[in-house]
Amino acid sequence: MEDHQTHEEQLNTLVEKMRNHEFCMLTTVDDERGVLRSRPMRLQEVEDDGTLWFMTSDASPKTDEINHEHHVNVVFIDEGGESFISLSGIAALQQDHARVERYWRDTDDAWFPRGENDPHVVLIRVELNDAEYWEGPSRVVKLYAAARAITSGKPASGLGEHVRVSKH
Repeated sequence: MEDHQTHEEQLNTLVEKMRNHEFCMLTTVDDERGVLRSRPMRLQEVEDDGTLWFMTSDASPKTDEINHEHHVNVVFIDEGGESFISLSGIAALQQDHARVERYWRDTDDAWFPRGENDPHVVLIRVELNDAEYWEGPSRVVKLYAAARAITSGKPASGLGEHVRVSKH
């Protein structure tokens, strides 16, 4: 993003980009095995400050991982492969029945047979610390830039923008 954009404008752009995604990958730390674990998650909400909300079961391994290590990463990739977001944040588990009711969809019954009142439903709240996004041009522009680079012998350029947005 251009330097004249304020932090607030950059954050607003980031939030709008995240709101365009229904799914993402949530990465947690598995201390027991010493590895990072990523899994697909359905995004429930993105607040104006970049806070993300997810719904899961308290019996899921990711809840144990979050309880042991609060630092997580969330990655969004658009279907066309032209937009990428990586967000680092602090995760916390919360019980909030009003939010669960607001987020609940009929398809959630597949994971929670007792419905939205299932005692194992828990929310994951991820507070934004730092995020980056890359916005690429269309495939046609990419192909043209690649062809130009090959014929000129110079590295490809003009392939989009990269912006880093910190908490403050």
